Amino acid sequence: MTNYFSNAIQNNTCISFIAKCDGIVAGIGSVHLREMPGNFKNPSGKWGYIMNMYTVPAFRRNGICKNSVNLLLKVEKKYGYHAFEFHVIKLGEIVYTQEGFVHHEEPTLRKFIL
Repeated sequence: MTNYFSNAIQNNTCISFIAKCDGIVAGIGSVHLREMPGNFKNPSGKWGYIMNMYTVPAFRRNGICKNSVNLLLKVEKKYGYHAFEFHVIKLGEIVYTQEGFVHHEEPTLRKFIL
């Protein structure tokens, strides 16, 4: 994981934020930037994949996650990214739907080759 972030920062393909409260880490969030062929909904083909969103339990329900995701979106919009996606757990789903994210029913298949 350390190599990922080191390389991503050097290549400008990932932006991360750390939320602090009185000097204590309260939450984190990142967005991975990728470009694909454009389509009708996203002609630029620029996608931001939001990941590693986490709020320390003692700081939950204080807007940290909401503010973090909105900060990530604001920064990425500045760089021409207007389409975002990520996978969420049920616990955090309400935060993101309140911020305008909608379920996308596109099926995903995966295969891991070891």
